[in-house]
Amino acid sequence: MLNNNLYIIRNIRLFPTDVMRDMLEKGERVFFEKGEHVIIPGMLMQSVYLVEAGNASVYKLHIDGKECILGLVSPREFINLLDIFSGKETTIFCKALTDLSIVKIPKQEIITIVNENPTLAINLLHFFSERYQEVIEVLEQVAYGKVEERLIFLLRKLADPLEGDGDWYPLPVSITHRDLAGMIASTRETVTLLLNKLRQENTIRIDSNRIWIYLDETRLTEFNTIKR
Repeated sequence: MLNNNLYIIRNIRLFPTDVMRDMLEKGERVFFEKGEHVIIPGMLMQSVYLVEAGNASVYKLHIDGKECILGLVSPREFINLLDIFSGKETTIFCKALTDLSIVKIPKQEIITIVNENPTLAINLLHFFSERYQEVIEVLEQVAYGKVEERLIFLLRKLADPLEGDGDWYPLPVSITHRDLAGMIASTRETVTLLLNKLRQENTIRIDSNRIWIYLDETRLTEFNTIKR
């Protein structure tokens, strides 16, 4: 199972391939244009949303209007998987970063699948446990880490282990300096300055409009341990 981190909501391997295929074939499709909201606080979610095409951002809105990014969602990943066993109104926003196609699967349908598949139930328990641990880890970074340390921590968490080029690993294509700032409780200007510094130090590179981060053998071992 591919581990889920706080920022890229990777749950693509939680469900068996045939189950995912069945969901995509039978679910109700809904389309959103870039910038359009998919979820807003106060909605009572009766379905779980599976991204078919495009990218979305999951975030909360601070009282001063700043977005606190909670996750980035890519094709074949769920937007609100944590809502499966919740009967409360949602408190999150989800916005399309690109034109977006989602498939709505009724929560009860997924609960039935989980009840019939003990392995899937265990996978979900791992998923929820890991999410909790990673929330604690991020809170520690925000509370005690310096801005540059928080940024490097974030870049490593965002790096995609499936698209490595030697010792270099890319971030999601749709991410912006403003998104990064929202994730580490900083400003876009500060993030831009720090990224330029890291680029000069050869810690990151920019290629095809994507940020790539260098992970040496030691860091890669730690990274793969986290990602499992």
